[in-house]
Amino acid sequence: MTGNGSARRAIATHPTLFGALLGLLLLTILTVLVVWFPATVQFHDNHKRLVQAIFFTAIFFVAYIYGLRRWRRLGIFWPTICILFALHVLAVFFYSTRVQAILVWQWPIVGLTEYYGATLFLEKLPRK
Repeated sequence: MTGNGSARRAIATHPTLFGALLGLLLLTILTVLVVWFPATVQFHDNHKRLVQAIFFTAIFFVAYIYGLRRWRRLGIFWPTICILFALHVLAVFFYSTRVQAILVWQWPIVGLTEYYGATLFLEKLPRK
């Protein structure tokens, strides 16, 4: 646990340096992908909507867990998040295959709808 505390202290002491190092790491990863693994870039170009769906799903659920963290002590929190994730994946899959691919401007609507639905559900639960 000592290493964890010193890392937090170092980040708190030098946040700009930490951000610059994180940006450098991301730039290095992107450069390696483009130069050494051009098939991943080609995959992204061929499957743009799939990559967007995975990206937005990951971002939304990180935001959900962060935004709903005050309810994480409830026993129903993690099952609710898992059920929401499963329903989200099924709904995106069926909508994308039966109607049309979800466009970028539609993703915030999906995210806010799910977030407020989960908030209402968790708020109405009896507290123990």
